[in-house]
Amino acid sequence: MRDRLYYRLSLFGRVSAFILLRPDPLKIATMIEANRQENELGNKTESLNKNALNKRGLTVGATVMVLTQIVMVAIMRMTPVHMKPHGHGLSEVGIVIGFHVDVMYLPSIVTVILAL
Repeated sequence: MRDRLYYRLSLFGRVSAFILLRPDPLKIATMIEANRQENELGNKTESLNKNALNKRGLTVGATVMVLTQIVMVAIMRMTPVHMKPHGHGLSEVGIVIGFHVDVMYLPSIVTVILAL
């Protein structure tokens, strides 16, 4: 019974994320074009300052993403190692990791509405 509920909720989360998390190509193209036109019409020094600031933000963002991915992979890799001595089998490990992934992406159902 529990497994069926888990699989239904998991399927619902994955299908809704697949349907709702698609960016509209027209919106993206419109934003890119507006940004390009703004840079062409604006002052070149302001544009250079914005580009430098964006590069700094890109470096910080990429570094944070890499570090958080390393921590996540380490935690997910150690989950089966620590669950096995406590008497849990591979199926329970799969349920824990699957539940973690589902709960991790569950807020995207709400945040996609905020993005629209």
